Parts: sequence; structure tokens; C-alpha cells
Amino acid sequence: MKKRLIIPVYILLIVFSSNMLTAVNSDSDTLKSSSLSTEKLLNLKTVWSESSNAASLTFFDFDGHFGSVYFGFNNAQGDYRLFQAPDQSSQYGFYSNGYVKEGKWKFYGNFNYYNAQEKNIKWTGVIEPYNENPYTVGDSIGGNYWKEYFKMQGKGAFELNRLVSLGFDIRYDAGVGTKRKDPRPTNIITSFDVRPGVVFNLDKIKIGTNFRYQGGKEDINFEKVTDNKFDIFYFKGLGTFSSETSTASGFNDSYTISNLYGGSLQFTFDTEFIRNYTSANFDKKVTDIKRGASDPLQIALVDNYITDINSVFLFGSNDKKINRLGLNYVRQKIYGQEPVVEPKLLQVTYQWSTVAKYTLYWNEASNYNVNYSYYDFTDTDHINWGAKINCTVSSDKTTYYFVPEYNKLSYNQFVVDGLLEKGFVWNKWESLFSANGGYRMSFDNSLEIVTDEKLLENVRTDFINQDFNYYTSGLWQIGASVKIGRQISINHSPVQFFLDAGYKLMVSDLPGDLNWEILELKLGMNF
Repeated sequence: MKKRLIIPVYILLIVFSSNMLTAVNSDSDTLKSSSLSTEKLLNLKTVWSESSNAASLTFFDFDGHFGSVYFGFNNAQGDYRLFQAPDQSSQYGFYSNGYVKEGKWKFYGNFNYYNAQEKNIKWTGVIEPYNENPYTVGDSIGGNYWKEYFKMQGKGAFELNRLVSLGFDIRYDAGVGTKRKDPRPTNIITSFDVRPGVVFNLDKIKIGTNFRYQGGKEDINFEKVTDNKFDIFYFKGLGTFSSETSTASGFNDSYTISNLYGGSLQFTFDTEFIRNYTSANFDKKVTDIKRGASDPLQIALVDNYITDINSVFLFGSNDKKINRLGLNYVRQKIYGQEPVVEPKLLQVTYQWSTVAKYTLYWNEASNYNVNYSYYDFTDTDHINWGAKINCTVSSDKTTYYFVPEYNKLSYNQFVVDGLLEKGFVWNKWESLFSANGGYRMSFDNSLEIVTDEKLLENVRTDFINQDFNYYTSGLWQIGASVKIGRQISINHSPVQFFLDAGYKLMVSDLPGDLNWEILELKLGMNF
């Protein structure tokens, strides 16, 4: 794990050092630290902020450089949760990001390191049990999970000439997770994401395209320090599982390898009153799940198809206000293909090439979203007040086939939420207050579970029922946050120290008034 992180850490040190030297050596009269709202206003004013095309960074309205670094703490707890989720989690870490312009280049980068501890978690031995891959592994012993993440991104845009801009976007994620209680799973995940892009600028019309490749892997190793025997459960979707009992040599290692290929097309037009950005993204992700090292056993092959259509409108916006309308449609289909041994093939080795494969897991989801934002600001860095309302209608259908019987879960959700913000500026002090709330309702839901007693022996019905109740219950949400910043000068360069504190409460309409609480704290500086 440490060797995998050497190069990214070196890159971080070089970028951070260069940025600080630029800040110290530049003419102090031209420097201005970013505020609590600088990055948010930058994204609100730019229709391209929704784009996955790095070349669009050319059209972000900033000169010089600005960024932020902060230490963050997050605590979430409650009894309203999914089956494989913890009832309490704590996260703390270091986070940084920044923008810089150098000639015809514009760059953006971020680096995040954080630790997380998840308490009282059961039935999972993977770092992210709800990552759109139903083929997870776990045990019934439970315990606390410790996790460590490194995430970084660097992207740049070069204005080749007035007509063409080129861009690149590189992301690298790494993580380690472990449960310090037998059977002690240890997880190592890595992900590398590359997105080159180009935009053609035809004055009031711009056309862009970008491509994407992402490769990732998660290694899962189970170890024991006692002589006790344990059962490992291999989940297949909607509570279906097989199990393996430990031997003297322990368990077989498991791993998943994923590859994503995709692309996007973008189109924008500008008029005196309206600006529009529209994009269409298409991705295909293939995840290969295997068990064993010397003679890997094929568990499943998961195909994930994603279509994402997005459109953003800025109308009547000027130097003092922003009217922003967003429309989004996402459709996703996931298929889990499993090897099945047929009678005529029983004499051959149990390998992918020697058995039939059937699609037994099916998932189809759709998401429709409309959001509107209005912001009034005092200058390019400070919000006077603003509001956002967001409405989402989504549907999800999941089926796991036993042929001819099946488990089937279907639900539809409507979510409305809003945010209200008010900012104050006096002398070198700044504050930003916000309140948020929302409601989620579910309709037209159904759950069907196999009735055959033999099949039910390999189905965790509590798994399905708890997740079904989570997705289909009504949910109220309310929260608030306060940010306070103070600008000072360091080596003739202005920086802003800030404190950010937020609280959120979610209460479901399930019997017992189940809830979920989140507390967030950030302490850092903008420069």
C-alpha cells in the first residue's frame, strides 16, 4: 500500500510547494484570498461547472490563483440505516483544493486524506458495500471497521488558440480497510481515472467531447488469530448468499477488478439573456469478481450501463445575481452474470471457460431531477443571500432469479429539498449562515420473496426487509450550518482562516421514530 502512494504524495508536495512560492513571491497588491463562497460562486456562474470535460476549465472566470486547505471531522449515528451499514461512523482528515492560471493554462487540483471508523457493522467484508456491486462478502460476527483513504485529482486546460482548447483530468484513489476481530477482513482498493477532452469555441456556440477510462481493484483477505471456525457469506443480490466455513488454512482470498469505458458530448450556446450547457454521457463498467489465488474461482461478472443527460440554463444573470436552472436524467442498468455448472460439465474443472453463465441479477434505475438556484451577491467572492430548491423523482427495480422463482424489489421515490443562505461581511470578518430541509416520500412499492423452503435457506430475509423499509419509508430532513472567516496577512499575502460547523437530523416515519444525525466541523484557511 505504501509503495502505491509514493508517487501521488510526491506530486502533492511539488504542487503545494509551487503554489505557496507563487503566493509569497507575487505582487501583494494583486493578491486576494478566496472567501467562504469564492468557489461556489465560480461554479454557479459557469454553466460548464457540470461538465466532465477538463478542457472546459478554460471558460471558468478566474485569474491568478486561489484555494483552500482544512482539517475536517464528521460524525454520523442513528438507528435508521441499511442492513450492511454501521450505526455510527466517525471521519477525520486533511482536505485541500486549488485553482491557478498560468498563461494559456488553467489548472485545478485536490488532495484528500482521511480516516474513518465504522462501529457495529455486520455482514460486510468490503470497504464500500453499497457501490452498485451486489456481489459482496461478509460475516455474521460484526465489529468495528477502520478505513483509510487517499484521494487526489489534477486537471488542466490549455487554450491552443481562439478556436480550440485541450484538457486532461487524472484521478487516483487508494484505500485500506480492516476489521480487528476474527475473521479479520483486510481490504485494499485502488482506482485510476483518466479523462482527456477537447472543446471547439465557435464564439456563441461551443462544442466539446471527452473520453474516459477508469480501472480499479479491491483485494479482500481474511485472516484469523484464533483457532475458532467462522462462516464467510458471499452475497449475490437481494439477500441471496452462499457460505464457506474456515479450515486450518483459513479462507480463500477474494478480489474484484473493474474497468470503465465512456465518453461525453457537450454543447453550449450564449445569447444576451440566456446561456445553456447540455451534455450526454455514456459509460459502461465491467466488474470481475473472483475468489482464490492459484486457481481463481469465477463468482460473477457485473455489467453496468449508465446514461446521463444534463442541461443547465443561466438566464437574466449579471454581476449582482444568478438565476440557474438545472435538468438531469440518469438511467442505469446492471446485470450480474454468474457461472452455473451444468450436469454434462460436472467432470471438468470449475472455471469460467468450462461452464455456462446466466444473468441472474437484474437492476434498472431511473432518476429525473429539476433544480433551481437564485443568488444575490455583493461581489465576486461574497454571497448576500441565496436559495436553492431541488426535486427528484426516481424509480428502482431489482430482481434476483432462481429460475423460475425470484426475489424482486421495486420502489419509487419523490424527494424535495431546499437550501437558504445569508452572508455578512464587516471589515475583515465574514460569516455565512445556511438552513436546509427536505422530505422524501415513496410510492408504488413492492417486495416479493421466494416461498420455496429450500431456496429460503440461502436467503437472508432480514437483509431484504431492512433495506426495503429504508428505501420506502417517508423521511424528514432538517439542518443548519454556520461559517465564520477572518482575513489576515502572512508574508504580505492575504489568507482567510475559517471555521465551519453544521448539523443535520433525518427522521423516518417507521415505527420507533428511527433517525440519523450528522455533525460536521471544518477548520482551515482560504488563500
